[in-house]
Amino acid sequence: MFSEKTSIFISVILLSALFSYSNIKIFPMYIGIFSLIVLVNILSKKAAAYFLEVDAESSIWGWQQYWFAERHKFPKPVPIGILLPIFVLVYSYGLVKWLGILETNFKEKITKTARKRKAWSYPSLRDFDVALICFAGLAAEIVLAFIFISVNPEISKLAMFYAFFNLIPFGRLDGLKLAMSNILLYITAVIIFLASSVLLGIVAIL
Repeated sequence: MFSEKTSIFISVILLSALFSYSNIKIFPMYIGIFSLIVLVNILSKKAAAYFLEVDAESSIWGWQQYWFAERHKFPKPVPIGILLPIFVLVYSYGLVKWLGILETNFKEKITKTARKRKAWSYPSLRDFDVALICFAGLAAEIVLAFIFISVNPEISKLAMFYAFFNLIPFGRLDGLKLAMSNILLYITAVIIFLASSVLLGIVAIL
């Protein structure tokens, strides 16, 4: 549908527009904030994928299979990652922002199957590899939130909001891939997110 760089660019622009549609003057500020949040998420997953010898590529969330049979699919993926945030914003009168725009696609590298294994590597893509990579993206957002809680609370708040959407087990989003790949790690991620939210709230009050 789109290249990875184009997908990242579109997601940053769309996220910034969702939060500044009523005041265009703050659009550049949100461009900076979401550039940081999205890149931290993607780069953390790429770092984890590198050590697991997996290619992790981000793209706009696409919807193609609309029913169960193989023939029940659109000729080309529908960019639901672009359409859904706009739909939710319009029909909630601006009250709800949907941040689930990007999906992550995984594929083992040739070196993973062709050469000798590392101590932490297996010769094919495992569900646990996918779970660890998705978990890395979530963990990075939480760390980012703690770093900026005193410096820039807006970045901290939006980083946690973005992390929340990384936990939603829906569609082709990271949350579902994490839950389907390793339910125990998914539960752990939920617990860490909830505990971090409480701690951040306490720090913000103090």
